Amino acid sequence: MKKLLTSILLFTICISWGQNIHIKYDYNLYGNKIKNEVEVLASDSKVQYIHNFKKKIIEIEYFQLEQNPKHFINNYNIQEKEFEEYLIEGKNIYKSSWTFVQDNCEITQEKNKILDYDVIKVSCNGDDKTGKVYLWYTPDIPIPAGPNRYVGLPGLVLKVTYEKTNTEIIAKNIEKKSHLNFINFDNDKIVNVTREELTER
Repeated sequence: MKKLLTSILLFTICISWGQNIHIKYDYNLYGNKIKNEVEVLASDSKVQYIHNFKKKIIEIEYFQLEQNPKHFINNYNIQEKEFEEYLIEGKNIYKSSWTFVQDNCEITQEKNKILDYDVIKVSCNGDDKTGKVYLWYTPDIPIPAGPNRYVGLPGLVLKVTYEKTNTEIIAKNIEKKSHLNFINFDNDKIVNVTREELTER
């Protein structure tokens, strides 16, 4: 199995890419029974993931599936490998920062196509809830970006699936942009918390 490329190689690749992109993903829960849309904005230096789920309740025969509302945005500084995550709860904004550390992942030999891009499968260790996490990235767009916190690969992540949960995140549209409108926050309104405190909210 090939190991992940080094951060030095990633930096060189990103500098040569020189484009801004806006990606929309379908974020499907419970085997596509609850569908959402999330977005990623990516430049040579910054990745922003926008996640804004509304409360949803789906009735299926005798079962009721519920999605709780959650609105957060994370920024990833590619050169510094630093994450900033903002959780928005009403008028309150909570922020946590940490240095990115690549999970124990391996690039496999399995290949496919998504949106006419060649993609390569990567297998990563998850937690007890998710089991293995499978990422599909394309070397055709050599920006180490992706949805949620899935960054650091030698190409844009177009698909995420989980071994133990019936959840899929898959790109549905990729658009090149001359300028990206990143969302910014007023520092006076931010409450700084630890990563653990942010996760528990």
